[in-house]
Amino acid sequence: MEAWILQGFAIIGFAITIGLMFILFYIVMCKVNILFNKYYKLQKIKRESKNRFRQPPVAKCYCLYCKYAEYFGDDRCGKCSLWGNDIVIKDNGFCYRADPKK
Repeated sequence: MEAWILQGFAIIGFAITIGLMFILFYIVMCKVNILFNKYYKLQKIKRESKNRFRQPPVAKCYCLYCKYAEYFGDDRCGKCSLWGNDIVIKDNGFCYRADPKK
């Protein structure tokens, strides 16, 4: 074969190799970004759950201590029977119609 054909194949092969390396690098960086985002969100959730009762409610009580709250599982999430069980509530939530349990 002629030399210019071999050089053309070499250049095309080199370009394809560089392109595949960039694609592989991009995929790895996307995976690392996803891992960092998951770690950041997990730390944010831990920080929020640790500090969730720092500010007093504007209602009479938190939803956790309201007589209309129906919690299930680990008492972190439930439904409010005051609103027809349509509203999902958290333990640190509160509303203007809250009444403490007796």
